[in-house]
Amino acid sequence: MLAQQTSLNVAASMLQFLVVFLGGVVVGIVVARPAVWMMRAFRRDTMIILTLTVTLPFIAFVVAEHFLHVSGVMAVVAAGLTVGSIGRRLIPPQVFEEVEHAWHQLGFWATSLIFILVGLAVPRMLGDHVIDYVDDILLVLVAATLARIFIIYGLLPLLSRFGAGQQVSLGYRTIMFWGGLRGAVSLALALIVLETEAIPQESRTFVGVLVTSYVLFTLLFQATTIQLVMKVFGLDKLSPADQAVRDRSVSNALQSVSEELDRFASFHEVTEAERDVALKRFEDAAAKAKAEAKGDHLSSEDWVRTGLAMALAQERQLYLTRFGEGFTTTGQLQEALTRLDDVTDALKSGNASWKQAANAGVAFRSSFRNALDFQRNFGVSGPLAKVLARRLGVLDFMRQVLREQREHGISEIEALLPDNARAAFRQAMDERFTIVSQNAEALALQYPDYAAALHRRDLTLAGLRLEENAYDRLLEQSLIGPEIHGDLVKRLDGAGAAEGRLPPLKLKLNPAELVAKVPFFAGLGKGRQKGLARLLKTRLFAPGDMIIKRGEVGDEMYFIANGAVKVILPDNQVTLGTGDFFGELALITDQPRNADVEALGFSSVLALKRRDFRAFVKRYPDIREKILRIAQERLGGGAEIDL
Repeated sequence: MLAQQTSLNVAASMLQFLVVFLGGVVVGIVVARPAVWMMRAFRRDTMIILTLTVTLPFIAFVVAEHFLHVSGVMAVVAAGLTVGSIGRRLIPPQVFEEVEHAWHQLGFWATSLIFILVGLAVPRMLGDHVIDYVDDILLVLVAATLARIFIIYGLLPLLSRFGAGQQVSLGYRTIMFWGGLRGAVSLALALIVLETEAIPQESRTFVGVLVTSYVLFTLLFQATTIQLVMKVFGLDKLSPADQAVRDRSVSNALQSVSEELDRFASFHEVTEAERDVALKRFEDAAAKAKAEAKGDHLSSEDWVRTGLAMALAQERQLYLTRFGEGFTTTGQLQEALTRLDDVTDALKSGNASWKQAANAGVAFRSSFRNALDFQRNFGVSGPLAKVLARRLGVLDFMRQVLREQREHGISEIEALLPDNARAAFRQAMDERFTIVSQNAEALALQYPDYAAALHRRDLTLAGLRLEENAYDRLLEQSLIGPEIHGDLVKRLDGAGAAEGRLPPLKLKLNPAELVAKVPFFAGLGKGRQKGLARLLKTRLFAPGDMIIKRGEVGDEMYFIANGAVKVILPDNQVTLGTGDFFGELALITDQPRNADVEALGFSSVLALKRRDFRAFVKRYPDIREKILRIAQERLGGGAEIDL
């Protein structure tokens, strides 16, 4: 508006802002995608990855700002977020770490350069008439302060109350409020305004003075007093739990150094006197650290939660390490990390028990529920098969990592915990492993052929990675040259891509095939079974799904083709398995359901609608008698039923 000298139009301005803002986001994501694909192709080459990440921001900015006239800044931000989230899962951890270090250096240089340029430009930006804008400067300070107060002290607690955000203490909220510093980015944007000649000089001066004044206020007043605010709330010190872990870490580390140094001295035949002198320093330091170690004020429950938090962080690193070693796929890594975040968030909230948090990591996601509803309503099984295949692969990958952690990683965490917390911590970790294993095994039992193919794929990928390690050792020992090594690794990449593909998972929900599995229908013959299949609708239920709810009016009965269900009556529970049926009483007596029925595992059932029920029992007299006999037993021997 300033550049084009147009009048203020709130609606048009808001629409234009959304177009510019969201347009920049879309451009950033679109431009980043090809870069991510290239990173996947050259994921082991640090220089190429670094070059792509350095050139990507410039490309995103130029395309957005100069060709499409949307926000170049938001395009850069969106591109960076895309690479940081998706790219991190495509690049081996060691390569990503090297790229991150390089970017820390680039970021330091860029920030320093901006502040140098801003320092040269501040006198020009403030101008000779800064005193004329005092009231405007005060208004900006007050408005910005009130806005942050509303967000930090008003909106944030409201989101936490409704479960849309984590609880944040008053001290941390105050730091978030007082730490709202403005600097390089704000001044860089103001410099763009100052250099835009289409904007009137008075408007440029106005923007330059206000932005510079506000930035100087945050840097010279808020930044210099933030340490004092932290001291007031005690945030300049480690939390009691962190302090306890720190003290025990120091004690254990010094003890380990002392023991290792003793072995080193013995191996190199250092004299006893020289060894005692060298060891005394570390032994004394270890004894002092052990004596000063705090944590007695922490309860065993606090120690267990601290250990679990460390275990989850360790689990995350194991996922990334195994991916970097080539032992899993990008999709499995992404899903595993997302599920790990669910467990971590549930543990941090403080409102969930560990079992609830662990169950959050294996819960069925919305994509599964949507695919399951799609299959039930329309009979299309493709999306559901893909979701189940992904779930089986991810749970199996998680189980492998947790088993490795139990064998090699947990002992390091247990060493930092006091004796009264170790058993409970180990029990909690065993519980998480059991939950993941049971969910993985339930799917593997349901689809054994796909589980076997998955295991063969994983073993092949592991073998290819071990083969690559062997070639790397030959190169390090100069037994082969870089050309031979490159050719061998290239061949392995092609083999890995071919072996990484899995056959599609077959749900085996064909009604005719399922009818043949039900003992009630085994003697009907194939022709009559096919006719019966046209009356029956296939349903797949996941563990924990309620198939029938007590009190509802039923219009279907069910035959279990594969799986098991739990019938929950007011006074007892009954388990039914393959070949059993349930739900017929509501159709026979025309009364509400008298029990809840819950799926115990993945269960394939055949549903028979009320409108087909009477024709069904009249057509098949032998089956009618079986249903009649079992229904009378379930209702009580004296009940009269007319079919």
